[in-house]
Amino acid sequence: REKKTWSCARWLFDATTSAPRQPSFSHSHHHQNAMAAAATTTTAAARAAPAATSREVLSFDSGHTELVHDAQLDYYGRRLATCSSDRTIKVFELDADGNASATPSAVLRGADGPVWQVAWAHPRFGNVLASASYDRRVLVWQEDSQKQWHVVHAYTEHELSVNAVAWAPHEYGLVLACASSDSHVSVLSRADAAAPRAGQQQQQQQQQQQQQ
Repeated sequence: REKKTWSCARWLFDATTSAPRQPSFSHSHHHQNAMAAAATTTTAAARAAPAATSREVLSFDSGHTELVHDAQLDYYGRRLATCSSDRTIKVFELDADGNASATPSAVLRGADGPVWQVAWAHPRFGNVLASASYDRRVLVWQEDSQKQWHVVHAYTEHELSVNAVAWAPHEYGLVLACASSDSHVSVLSRADAAAPRAGQQQQQQQQQQQQQ
């Protein structure tokens, strides 16, 4: 598999004021915009979420042997990724009614501690998952053409548990924000998946409008 180059920027947050301190090393303005956009999108989605209805709640046995911490649908709502204290991530296929397959299509093993959260990247980058775990690592997983999942990047610079991960909007490229108990937020980006230039982005929008 072709090796991809990832870069990183880090912010240190003051626990008493919640204000970001000076970054621990130099970073680009692109990284700041990406993290701000990710935070804004998350907030907007939470505020726009509709009130709970009386619709039936679907549940199934994930097969995890310990507590399940997170479950995330992919962009199309056809796959569900779960993570657990049993150190595994499971990927389930969903049918048209939202029912999960009896057995997972994949079980991802690589964490050395409880996995707290998973996040799907936009499908323009393929089937990509990020995971945050107690072992202080962020793992980026990708599914290949043979339906096999591999760790394509492991970020190991945090000093304490990594508790959350979130992808920026795809317009910014493949950019991932990671929050840790060490009071740092790291922003990872892949060089070959940079944000499209203004002209390219406008052309893509025009093509989408024509297709509609």
